[in-house]
Amino acid sequence: MHQTSLAATQPPTINEHFRSVIALPINVTFYDEIQYIAITWDALNDGLTPRPRILHARAGLLPYLPAYRLIDLLCDDRAKKSVDGTLRVQGRAIRPETYLGLWRTALAEALTPTQFAARWGLRVFLTVGATLEPARSSKCSWTSSPFPTFEAFEALHGSRFLHQLTADGRPGFALTMDLREPDAARDAFYAEALLSENPDAACYVRTRLAPIISEPPTLPLLDQQSLPF
Repeated sequence: MHQTSLAATQPPTINEHFRSVIALPINVTFYDEIQYIAITWDALNDGLTPRPRILHARAGLLPYLPAYRLIDLLCDDRAKKSVDGTLRVQGRAIRPETYLGLWRTALAEALTPTQFAARWGLRVFLTVGATLEPARSSKCSWTSSPFPTFEAFEALHGSRFLHQLTADGRPGFALTMDLREPDAARDAFYAEALLSENPDAACYVRTRLAPIISEPPTLPLLDQQSLPF
């Protein structure tokens, strides 16, 4: 009796509807290469409504990636899932090399943060926080940093600090920036570098998407005739 494959009988774990990439300014880090933030619209399991999310936005890490690193991570994860059908694109099985080609196209068509917000109705917010008193002794070892000390960082951004208690009840702060702001991506990177060098500061970073408009945008459909799925 013919046995239907598991990938064919079960809904895919991930149904990727679309993807987009934000290109950050060249001065964001001390690395001499453009950093990117990757966003995908996924419907999980048998869900019908794709939701945007930032790839590799793990707690404590900014999701900045150079192009080669993004492709490497996709090779190790989502492209592999396309082999067994646990990742599909707009409901269809896709070859790993074709899938990676979609992301290379997205990299070639990368948007600035402002263009991304205008195109997709989404803003990216970056939050950096720490325990306040230990943070005051923090110093950054990177000579390219716009604020080598916490004092310089506080002088630049202190008026925007949200003061709050940490999980252990000590005074802390959080700074949230819209990625569209001039130097927001840079300042988040160097603030994390400044504070993470001081373990007593208990630095954390968070990245999130927030809609500008109430209605989600219409996602483009692939020209399925032109792709060798």
